[in-house]
Amino acid sequence: MMNKEKVESLVFNKVYVIQKKISSGSFGTVYLVQDISTKENFAMKLEEESKDPSGICSVLREADILGKLQGIPGIPKMV
Repeated sequence: MMNKEKVESLVFNKVYVIQKKISSGSFGTVYLVQDISTKENFAMKLEEESKDPSGICSVLREADILGKLQGIPGIPKMV
């Protein structure tokens, strides 16, 4: 497990930097991240490497479902 300082200093795709942990559960951890260039905040969900024999991680299944639900009131906007 990474310590808080290491996690909060991570940068993804040279675009997003982790600001803080929001929540975690059995299917991943949600972080507040900030776009480095626009300073806009987003939520980013990360999970450990898949243990599913198919190799498909739950966050990809979740993203697929959320993608199909885009535009419905109450559904988070994906970017």
